[in-house]
Amino acid sequence: MLVVILTTVSVVRVYGNSDTSAILDSLVEKGVLTEQEAIDTKKLASAPVVSSSPAQRIRFLQFWHVRYQHMIQDDHDGVSFDKGNFALRRIVPVFLADITENTRYMLTLYLPSSSVINTMRLTHDVDTEYLKGSFWVAHEAMFFCMEEFESGTRIMTPDRSIINMYFGDGDHNYSAGEKRKYTSTLGFSGYHTGVSWHGRYHKNENIIYRVQIVNSKPQRIDFDGANGIAVFATLGYNRGGNYDYTRWGINFGYSSRVVSAISGSTLPSKVRDYGDCVGINPYFWWSNTKFTLQSEFVLASAKYGATLNDENPLYTTKSPRASPWAYYILTAYKFDINPFGELEPLFRYTYMNTDGRGVNEGSVLYCAENMGGLYNKVDSFYVGTNWYLQGNNIKYQLGIEYARFRDAPSGLDDRKSDVLMFILQMQLFF
Repeated sequence: MLVVILTTVSVVRVYGNSDTSAILDSLVEKGVLTEQEAIDTKKLASAPVVSSSPAQRIRFLQFWHVRYQHMIQDDHDGVSFDKGNFALRRIVPVFLADITENTRYMLTLYLPSSSVINTMRLTHDVDTEYLKGSFWVAHEAMFFCMEEFESGTRIMTPDRSIINMYFGDGDHNYSAGEKRKYTSTLGFSGYHTGVSWHGRYHKNENIIYRVQIVNSKPQRIDFDGANGIAVFATLGYNRGGNYDYTRWGINFGYSSRVVSAISGSTLPSKVRDYGDCVGINPYFWWSNTKFTLQSEFVLASAKYGATLNDENPLYTTKSPRASPWAYYILTAYKFDINPFGELEPLFRYTYMNTDGRGVNEGSVLYCAENMGGLYNKVDSFYVGTNWYLQGNNIKYQLGIEYARFRDAPSGLDDRKSDVLMFILQMQLFF
């Protein structure tokens, strides 16, 4: 697969007051903040206030993605697709409410989507002599596959790596235990609903730990026969802010039910058996405002995880436990081109081995066609340049990505697939 990614524009517009501006300008003069950090703080810290009281405040933000994409696919067996489309990829309204000094609420929507609620979170801060952190009741992305949770408007490339789609997208076509449509993603992490504790060690607040207890079914906020319990945990180190930081650690996960096990080529009306899954996700992210290095490794082990064969891409109760694994590494370096912002050459390599479980193109690539059958291994190379006109508030991205789908899980053939994508994406945040 070859992916050419041309541009992302990110525009942020919120409103500040003169007192805040004067304080931030003074901090810039004293060298405490950079000019870009002051700009970002002015905008994001003083979003439009819908209502306000000494302890209550409601704010509203939103960002849009508008995208053009042209794609050419070739499966090396004479089947190919050549298509282009223009789409409103997403509109994300964001509502923020400060209920008390220590309690906050956030709601983000996702349009157009069948699952309208993207994130819903009630947060309460705790700060005592021995216990520091926050308690969450939420529906949102888990801290597993860190690209998903950490990206936001700071996304390094227009599309995150295939790792997020495979391990985190969710096999969400079940209803009350009935399988309606086959997808090849694992459905382990992604968006879940539940409660969590996000703590910092009181003697060194850079040391963090998390425990999240949620439903096992990713993506949507519903509870039916396909749901069980999932538990995620993190032990890590966080230092710094958005532009100068060191973050490393390890995420763990367990789900009692990921994807139903299916036997035979005909889908049963009900399935009574579900596979459990365990996973581990070490990560390392570092940036010093100029140079950025990000890397993650993911390993999961799923019961009934392997496919029967590539001609019959369904789960089977006779399949062995599969242990798919993947990693990516991303490097980037920013150059000042004042007064025109910064340029950032960027490289990312991604590799995934599904251990016989299989994956198809459309499950991990936006708007890609499933050419038929499954592939056991995928790797991709991305080379590009980000142009920051005003930090991540106004950003263009230009790049090319080449990825390859190889190795049918059955081992009966050497089916291959390549995809070429040209992407023009605009992001507005106001």
